Amino acid sequence: LNDICQQTLRLLNRNLPLNEIVHSVQPPKTTKPFLRPVYDDPSFIVRNVYRLYGGWYTGYTPELHPAPHHHHGADLLRLAKGVKPFIAHIEALAPLPHAGKSALRR
Repeated sequence: LNDICQQTLRLLNRNLPLNEIVHSVQPPKTTKPFLRPVYDDPSFIVRNVYRLYGGWYTGYTPELHPAPHHHHGADLLRLAKGVKPFIAHIEALAPLPHAGKSALRR
C-alpha cells in the first residue's frame, strides 16, 4: 500500500494527469499470497490518493459537467449509422469465443 501511495505522489508531483498516473503505477511484486490484489484493484488506491492530495479535478475539462450516459449512447449509434453497424464494429474489435453467436443479439 505504501509503495502504491509513494509512486502516485511522485507522479502527481511531476504534474501528470490522473489517467497517466493510473496506468503507470504498478503494485510491488510479491510472493506472499496475502499481499496480492485480490479483492481490490490498485487503481482504486491511486485514484483515492490523487483525490486526497490533488483534489477532485483531473484537469480534463469535459469531466466538469459530463453529458448523461444515454446522450453518449445515442451519439455513438448516430455516428455508427445504426445498431447493426455498431454491433458489427464491436464484434470486430473483440470477437466472442463462440464465433457466429453474439451476446449482443437477442
